[in-house]
Amino acid sequence: MNEFEYRITEQVYNWIVVGTKKVEVRLYNEKSSKIKVNDIIEIQFGERTVKAEVLEVNEVVRKEQAGMMYRIIE
Repeated sequence: MNEFEYRITEQVYNWIVVGTKKVEVRLYNEKSSKIKVNDIIEIQFGERTVKAEVLEVNEVVRKEQAGMMYRIIE
């Protein structure tokens, strides 16, 4: 199991949530390509931090499917 950390500004996070920004290119990099099932991802959204366990990894995912690919642990 590996742990990965990401930082996303609150403004960029809000754009993603409302659909203004569909893709965050910085998340498609070499580090992200190493994420496997059971790895832990910690994402900082401005002042908030979310830690999740990866349950599934797919190349292409619809917004409706994304919630089934992880489990919030903190």
